[in-house]
Amino acid sequence: MNQKQLTAEIIPAEKLPGDLRYELSLSPDHIVRLDGYTYLSMGEKTAVFPDNPDTDALLSSLINGSKVLDRPASASGLFQRMLTDAQFTPDAELYKACRVKDKQKRSIVVFRGSGTSGKDLFTLLSQIAPVEKNDIVFPMDYQSVVLIRETDRKDAEELTEFTDAVIGTMESEGITGIKAGIGREADNAEALRDSYHDAVNALYIGSVYHRQDSVYLYTKQALERIVDSLPEASKEEIRKEYCQLKTSDLLSDEMLETVRVFFRNDLNLTAASKQLFIHRNTLNYRLDKIRKLSGLDLRCFHDAVVFSVIMLIPQGS
Repeated sequence: MNQKQLTAEIIPAEKLPGDLRYELSLSPDHIVRLDGYTYLSMGEKTAVFPDNPDTDALLSSLINGSKVLDRPASASGLFQRMLTDAQFTPDAELYKACRVKDKQKRSIVVFRGSGTSGKDLFTLLSQIAPVEKNDIVFPMDYQSVVLIRETDRKDAEELTEFTDAVIGTMESEGITGIKAGIGREADNAEALRDSYHDAVNALYIGSVYHRQDSVYLYTKQALERIVDSLPEASKEEIRKEYCQLKTSDLLSDEMLETVRVFFRNDLNLTAASKQLFIHRNTLNYRLDKIRKLSGLDLRCFHDAVVFSVIMLIPQGS
């Protein structure tokens, strides 16, 4: 009797549509079925199978073989189970046994890597990263690691700086390509599921709109999430309306840095010009060039928002 061979297409996760990638992040088994295909998330890669009984049998064996049915015995085991099994609900006795406080403010950071030279990211991060005593760290897959940090008396900026320092430490050891997403602060253990989904979504949004960055904070991505939710037809309309801006020589590295610094300083001409080490009149001259070409005066809040949206929308193929 001939044995059937089941084949799958392996594609980079970043090539998936945003809504599909987000659905995969929410799925406890990292599986989504859509339009006759079954998608299995494997971190930076996604396996695409034909949706048929053979695929169901394969994935069922993988899932059942990998699930941990015993009660967790540690904090890392408890949280890992919570984030991967939507049906799992710890009771007060289990929290106590695992020495976990339910009512504790925490945030989740998800690290993902693609340049780990054949070594799993969890091992590398555990050996190198400057984690603190109360940090909980565990792998989600070969190239994804979750860090849970208590955030009482710590603000988002401090957590962002810590995450950036972790990536910087790993890069200093020659481990490149590490990105991190930071979710919203959770008031209790159950709410960490939402913080995890936030962190995964922040990684996706960041990879689309700010590929040059390494750390993505979900709470700072409101505008990017709005743009990502726009129908493609609306994005194309905006592309056409402002195509002369994106194709002009105004968008040199110098001009883009000028705009970034100006926005980062809340449209304050004096502060921005000092940070750019240019005269205030020079900054005004550059902003006038953009206004003459696009009709957008970036010194006006409304026009600054419109310009930000235009810059976020990718060029059409």
